[in-house]
Amino acid sequence: MTVDDVIPDRDLLRARATRRLRLLGVVFAVLAGLGCVALLVGVFLTSSPVLLVPLAFLLALALLPVYTFRRVARNPALLQGADVTTQRAVSRAFKTGHAADPRVDALARDAAAHNRRNSWAPWLLTVATALVVGSFVLNIIGGGLEPADSLLLGGVIAFGYVTVVTWLSTVRSRRYGLGQPGPAEGGDTAA
Repeated sequence: MTVDDVIPDRDLLRARATRRLRLLGVVFAVLAGLGCVALLVGVFLTSSPVLLVPLAFLLALALLPVYTFRRVARNPALLQGADVTTQRAVSRAFKTGHAADPRVDALARDAAAHNRRNSWAPWLLTVATALVVGSFVLNIIGGGLEPADSLLLGGVIAFGYVTVVTWLSTVRSRRYGLGQPGPAEGGDTAA
């Protein structure tokens, strides 16, 4: 049995994944644009060129996800187009290291292959988290804890969570089905 036979709705999953990624890209672009507008307004209101540094940093950081969204949208992981039940089954398969259902196994192997191709993502998120944590610590040391720092604390928590989830996903992707051919590759489904 080939992988194509195991995932008969491959085209539908790919179309859904591409549509979801494009929507995510639009949301990200709008948020980055709003951040740039806010920084530009701050520059004009305060007449401080210091805000141009975060603006340049935001623009530079916006280019990497734009490139990534475009690249991933050409060949998305099929799991991104699957329904929630299937996504949960694949998540369980990652946690246990195998799946009895050949379709879930094939989707898990496809998602694992995509995750392994993006091995730079956990490192990038780790650096970003370290920068946000460092900024938070410097704000506390420099001027004490101010009410506006609660936003930065929220950023620290969000970056930390996303970083941990990304690392777990990467580790589970690398471990998934190590040395065990899955049902989609001719392995025994009764095991």
